[in-house]
Amino acid sequence: WSVNKNTVVRSGYGIYYSPILYNNLQFELLYAPNFVLQSTVINLNNLVNTENQFGPSAEGTSGYTIEKNLKDQSAQEWNLDVERSLNANTLLKVSYIGDVMRHFSARADSNQPYALSPGDTTGILDVKPQPLNGPVTTQINGYNTSYNGLAVSLERRYTDGLQFLASYTWSKAMDIVDGDNSDIQDIYNPGLQRAAADFDRTNNFLFSGVYELPFGSGKRFGSKLGWISKEVIGGLQLSIIQQLASGQPVSIEANNTADTSYAHPVFAIETCNPNAGFKRTGFVFFNAKCFAQPSPGHYGTARNAVRVPGLYPTDLSLFKSFSLYKSNQLQFRVDAFSLLNHPEFGSGTQSVESPSLGTLNEESSGLRTLQVSLKYLF
Repeated sequence: WSVNKNTVVRSGYGIYYSPILYNNLQFELLYAPNFVLQSTVINLNNLVNTENQFGPSAEGTSGYTIEKNLKDQSAQEWNLDVERSLNANTLLKVSYIGDVMRHFSARADSNQPYALSPGDTTGILDVKPQPLNGPVTTQINGYNTSYNGLAVSLERRYTDGLQFLASYTWSKAMDIVDGDNSDIQDIYNPGLQRAAADFDRTNNFLFSGVYELPFGSGKRFGSKLGWISKEVIGGLQLSIIQQLASGQPVSIEANNTADTSYAHPVFAIETCNPNAGFKRTGFVFFNAKCFAQPSPGHYGTARNAVRVPGLYPTDLSLFKSFSLYKSNQLQFRVDAFSLLNHPEFGSGTQSVESPSLGTLNEESSGLRTLQVSLKYLF
């Protein structure tokens, strides 16, 4: 909708479907005839029925399967954009972006214990739907995800030696798992681990631009230096990419004292605000005392409970192109990645029992890198 000559409103909606691309059951069906490798030790002092020794009902047998009604995954996407021309070369855009996924695929143990057997005093759940079977990894298309974002951008086309694009996004991505090969902690209560997605960044600002330095022929400085104006200082361009972004979430895992299944993670429980009550340093990014091991028979909620520090890399390039035959050019450039040499430390999934809980344990990026290159453009 063209509101006036300088303002346009755009909107759209779409729904898209996708079947599951692969699963372990499919892999097993590649090589027929299919069989399960089993072995047993017969104890003459403790004999059991032969029917419980081998076969599909052999105790502890595990496998893969898919749910009986495997619905196709669907994604619904929509947006509302308002664009405003500030002048002939500058465009301001404000957008709302939404996305939901239905029947998102993940794995879960469909034979996960759900109760205590009579007389069991450990508190660890051990009663399974199929008592003679072990964990059964099941592909389930039954979970939902969502994304909501507000995006603002300011773009200037290349004019008078200057071009730039500044964009800012404020968003939230929520899910239960991040991929179809991830396992659900508790198949009977999957919402217990609903949290910000692994890739979620609340704030993300990005600025990129190219500026032709005012030196050389026809420029403000050095225009009367003869061949030096044209071949040495003329045509020099400076480009920059600057990002300022929030850190991504990190999960705190615990030992599985909830049940006797081994086919799923267990998260810690959060007992206080992990972002308060501690001394933050360059390597300590949350209060480790705020997470604890769940009691027997219980699951935790500390999936993606804390965030690593944000990103703020600065990349700068200086380059000049020399005209050759017709449209051919030879470009000399110097690039500096992470110009300010600020190391960016991160952390993968942490364990509640780790002595380094709460500390950054890996360097994701941030070391300054200088690069000199010569490019031939044709």
